[in-house]
This record gives sequence, structure tokens and C-alpha cells, in this order.
Amino acid sequence: QHGSLPLTGDLSRICDALIFENESTRQNSKERLLARATTVESVLGVEISWERAAQSLIHGFEAQLGIRFERGKMSASEIQRTEELVKEKYAHPSWTERI
Repeated sequence: QHGSLPLTGDLSRICDALIFENESTRQNSKERLLARATTVESVLGVEISWERAAQSLIHGFEAQLGIRFERGKMSASEIQRTEELVKEKYAHPSWTERI
């Protein structure tokens, strides 16, 4: 599963970058979006830094899964696989421009 965790800002701005039949439809889309999505800042009432959000996620995963994350350097095989994925998948328009 993947997703985003908006920390702050106006989530409806994305609607300004999309094409709509008219402004009324754009406004309706903004309202529907804001009825279904929020930011961390809106929920908590305070601005949260990226670092604090990341540490909170790490702590939550560790606590719920009973694991411990350790910082380290990527292994040679991890670096190689990363380079392969960039070259074979993520650098291609068929991946980045898919719908």
C-alpha cells in the first residue's frame, strides 16, 4: 500500500492544475476533496516538521510490529537493484506517464 501524508497546505490546490469543463466543476471537486482529505496540521492544530513526522512513523511501526529500525548504508546488492529499477522502470515514460 502507498499513499501520501500531507503535513500542511491547501490540498485543493491540485484542482487548479487539472482540467475541468468549467469553474463550477473545479470548485465542486475542491469541496469534495476537502471533505475527504486533510493535513496533519489541520488534525493536530500545530505545524509538524518532516523530521518529526518521519520519526513518529518510525516509532509507530517499531511499536506496532515489535521491530527496531537501524540506520545503515545500502549494501552493494541494494545499490545495484536501485540502479536497475531506475534504468529499467522508473526512467521510462511508460511508468511515469501511466494513468
